[in-house]
Amino acid sequence: MLRGNQPRRLLDALHFSDAIDGQLGSGTREMIANFQAAKGLKKTRTINPETWTELRKLSQ
Repeated sequence: MLRGNQPRRLLDALHFSDAIDGQLGSGTREMIANFQAAKGLKKTRTINPETWTELRKLSQ
């Protein structure tokens, strides 16, 4: 589960340009799946540990 400022950090990392409403909706899940596919990860449409690892690499 995403907590605190994690949803905003996630959307920033995915270059999400729509309004942020605090929900993990279908558009966000689709962006997650696209990111996972681009990184060669299993497309789960959720933020699993492998996805977080790849997202963290973007901010380094």
